[in-house]
Amino acid sequence: MAETYPVIDRRRLADVSGGDVRFERELMEAFVEDARKRVSQMVQARDGGNAVDVRTAAHTLKGSARNVGALAIADLAALVETCAAADGLPDGELLERLRAGIDRLAKEMEVPAP
Repeated sequence: MAETYPVIDRRRLADVSGGDVRFERELMEAFVEDARKRVSQMVQARDGGNAVDVRTAAHTLKGSARNVGALAIADLAALVETCAAADGLPDGELLERLRAGIDRLAKEMEVPAP
């Protein structure tokens, strides 16, 4: 079972941004946009039966999420990566949980909807 984290580790985000609130906003907007693209890539790869592309997108998202302090998203991406690494394909529920986590983060950080 994955640990429970806040939507964003604000200390980590402040460390990354050097405490620059404007930069934090820009960083989170870029992260959310990229994270949504990565989930779309995972869905397309899963639908095409391509576990390698699912794993690659999940691995990339996991790393970027950890870097900005989005640890719950990183954990979910790690689950997707593990599933795909075992030549399995993640189910729709897991990918929906990942998408919902990104949406929660966007809401909390006041990132505009796409």
